[in-house]
Amino acid sequence: RGSVPVPTSWDAQRVGRVLQADGGLPEPARSQYAHAAGLLGRLHEYSAVALDVASRLECGEPLPERDTKLLETEPGRGRAGWKVLRDHLTPESVVFRHALRLGLTATVATALAEGLGLNHWYWVTITVIVVLQPYAGLTTEKGLQRVAGTFVGSVLAMGLVQVLPAHWMMLAAIGVLVCVSVSVRPLNFTVYQVLLAPALVLLAELQTGDWRLAGVRILNTLMGGALALVGIRLLWPSPEHARFAEEVARVLKADQDYLRAVARTPVPTEAALREARRKVGVALLSAEASFQRMLSEWKGPAEELEPGMALITYARRFTAAVTALAASRAWHPRSDLEPVVRYASDALEELSAALVARRVPSALKREVPGLEDADALARTQVTRLVRQLGVLHRALERMPPALRASEDGATPVPA
Repeated sequence: RGSVPVPTSWDAQRVGRVLQADGGLPEPARSQYAHAAGLLGRLHEYSAVALDVASRLECGEPLPERDTKLLETEPGRGRAGWKVLRDHLTPESVVFRHALRLGLTATVATALAEGLGLNHWYWVTITVIVVLQPYAGLTTEKGLQRVAGTFVGSVLAMGLVQVLPAHWMMLAAIGVLVCVSVSVRPLNFTVYQVLLAPALVLLAELQTGDWRLAGVRILNTLMGGALALVGIRLLWPSPEHARFAEEVARVLKADQDYLRAVARTPVPTEAALREARRKVGVALLSAEASFQRMLSEWKGPAEELEPGMALITYARRFTAAVTALAASRAWHPRSDLEPVVRYASDALEELSAALVARRVPSALKREVPGLEDADALARTQVTRLVRQLGVLHRALERMPPALRASEDGATPVPA
């Protein structure tokens, strides 16, 4: 709420020259002083940027050009939407398979309901569209929630008919039920269905007075939920445990590309690393979402999921280690990272190939690259990278057979 302090004039390079000026110091001490000067300079740069942003927020000014130009649309970026659409128009795409599954199941539901002459047959089709999800676990969960909620809600509607004889009372009850149901939907879908079902039943037959509609809605919802479960089981079934390994493999491949981009010579700029880092983040989010979906399908012991959690956690930590290495290269551009990159790249390649092939990975190389000419910080960061690779390798070795099973249910023999 007060005024933003003005950054002080402080020359990190001058401090570094002073720290290195004493020729009587031994070489390790001079290297440590130089490293301390680099850290102080980096802190000064970060604090200056924070003060600059704070002052612009206070005055309502836009961010400087050096920050906003990175967010501008690059030439040809407008065609990215067509590329995404083209990627999904393949049988391997989950979205494409779900679109076909939903269309076929909804068509069968409509034809079956009309053929049987059901009253309010469109409720069957609506239930199929609402319940059927791209993933089996979500479809089962939403189907059970909708069927249970509709059953309890329809019974509640029959009771409201007996205690609310006047139409204005029913209208008031409908308004209250709709408001409360929409409010609780983000918290509990079952409660949402319990409160919404009587409102829809009362609203649909308020004029006719045919209160047998509650039973019709229960029957139609049961039929629609059953058809949705049959569709997810018979039409291109793809259990989440079969996709999880491939999602983690994409994360490791993205980490491999990110590490190679960081180690490129000359030292890449932040703008050049932004896209590689973004791809890692997108792959991590996709893998985490896959793991969450797998939790809803998992029927085995909970402890068998620990290797999957370790893979996601330490893949993220490996990304953080590469990011720290990228920041270090900005201050020590002459560090030779080729041995480290070759070692880590080979290890990530083997881990991702083992995940895709659903086999136990081969052992890591015993010779760990060293950086004798590098400073203490670079050596620490390399040790951290190697340690993260070791944890990833051990997690993949502990992967249970249920998570290695392919989509046809076969469990490959360990290599």
